[in-house]
Amino acid sequence: RLQTVALLPNDDASTGVERAFQAREIALRNLLARYRGKRLQRDHLRFLRPEPEYISGLESQVEEILRAPHPLAMKQATDALRWRWLEELTIGNYFSFNTLVIYRLKLLILEKHAAYNAEAGQAALERLLTSKLANVNMSELLNADQQSG
Repeated sequence: RLQTVALLPNDDASTGVERAFQAREIALRNLLARYRGKRLQRDHLRFLRPEPEYISGLESQVEEILRAPHPLAMKQATDALRWRWLEELTIGNYFSFNTLVIYRLKLLILEKHAAYNAEAGQAALERLLTSKLANVNMSELLNADQQSG
């Protein structure tokens, strides 16, 4: 059963702790979708999922996350919020299966952060730039630059 525990909300939640975490995760993702939809002036309703419960104070926490200086800092702040939730869920769950579920969720967060590294980011940027530059017609670019100058 531990193998099915995931950070992404799913219908396989088998414990109260997992359901509580997923309820918070759904509320977080819905709020992020609302903010992104508003910022991009796009319809966000198709991305929303029914929220099992209201999470007090979540909106101000998300607003703080969105003020992060760059996307990686936003991801780190979001995962720090998830970690705090797991710490809260630990209360009263010291020697039970729920303890293992919390531990697994924390490990999944740590695995995500271990995947972030400068070399992989640089390689991804270079691949993106190479693919974008391959589609650029340099003569058109130079002509447009000469016409504007």
